[in-house]
Amino acid sequence: MTQLSMRQFIERSAQQPLRIHVADGATYKLSHPDFAFVTEGSLILASGPGHELGVEFIVCPLAQIARIEVAKTKAKPV
Repeated sequence: MTQLSMRQFIERSAQQPLRIHVADGATYKLSHPDFAFVTEGSLILASGPGHELGVEFIVCPLAQIARIEVAKTKAKPV
C-alpha cells in the first residue's frame, strides 16, 4: 500500500466508513478522515466517535495493511 493510495482511501471515509485489516488479524473501523493520519510509512488511527480503539491511537505500518473494505453499518430503524 502506498502513501498516496492510503490518502485516497482515507478521503473516501467521509462518505463511507472503512474497515482496515492488518497482517496480524486485527481490524480497525474508520468512520471519518479526521481520525486518520498518513505518514511516509504508517497509518495512524486516533480513537474517536464510532471507532473507539481501546487506546488513544494505533500505528499501522503501511506494509502491514492487508486490505481495506467498506465497513458495514447497521440499518437505521424506519
